[in-house]
Amino acid sequence: PTGPLAQKLSDFWQQSKQICGKNKAHNIFPHITLCQFFMCEDSKVDALGEALQTTVSRWKCKFSAPLPLELYTSSNFIGLFVKEDSAEVLKKFAADFAAEAASKTEVHVEP
Repeated sequence: PTGPLAQKLSDFWQQSKQICGKNKAHNIFPHITLCQFFMCEDSKVDALGEALQTTVSRWKCKFSAPLPLELYTSSNFIGLFVKEDSAEVLKKFAADFAAEAASKTEVHVEP
């Protein structure tokens, strides 16, 4: 990320390191998992990128901005989860991407 989001992430990481000390969570970039891990042949990467761009173009107007998040903490995890109504939109987006990827690249993506 760039701009304000990058700055907020940087501030969060610095504060978190000061309060909690460095830990394994600092090694993982913040993300939202939309699908299971999948393999893609090098020759199909460009087409897979096109499939993603096509899907994003269809769906970008359907996402809330900013995406509503909820804080979740437990004894061994702290994170932000997408609120349920937005999560449903993301699930449909992931399914659409999986279908687009299959049709353009024959790559199986499990949403």
